[in-house]
Amino acid sequence: MNLKIIELLVLITMLTVLPIVQGLDLGDKIQVESTLTHGKTFIRGVALFPRISKDGNINFYAIHLYYKTLNLQGLTRGLIVFHHVEIPKNFNGYFGKFYIVGEFFGNLNF
Repeated sequence: MNLKIIELLVLITMLTVLPIVQGLDLGDKIQVESTLTHGKTFIRGVALFPRISKDGNINFYAIHLYYKTLNLQGLTRGLIVFHHVEIPKNFNGYFGKFYIVGEFFGNLNF
């Protein structure tokens, strides 16, 4: 019985102290600058009509394509359905007649 009362008091104390600690200004904000503006993109999905353009980029028609882009601003993810897509020539992965999976530096162009 005493143990339950102590646990309850600890819980109440934590619930009252945490919002106060979160609101404290603990110093100057650090600003990070980087040349990595586009991040790294991971893709996988079903694609049709692959073509390589004159500048080396890969063009295809995405039927069902998942993507995740990780950069300094965070993680962006999404799904592209029935849309023309272009990826840069620094693509690293597998690109077959109907399936694509891989990664590259930069963003999707669609």
